Amino acid sequence: MHTERERAQRQREHAHREIMCTETKRTCTQRERTYVDLFLCVYITNLVHRLVRIVHVSPDLILTLSGPG
Repeated sequence: MHTERERAQRQREHAHREIMCTETKRTCTQRERTYVDLFLCVYITNLVHRLVRIVHVSPDLILTLSGPG
């Protein structure tokens, strides 16, 4: 039962990531014209989303990673 719940959670996260990726590409494609600009836009947007999610989900993880002091 526990593993089933974990699997469902993973599928939801994956689906969310797919949606975010598609949305990112769509907004970036509308804004940027060259492939380099598109790549940078997607990369930076994904990076921002990842950072936001990390900070949002687990502030204690950030504290753990930053270490003592």
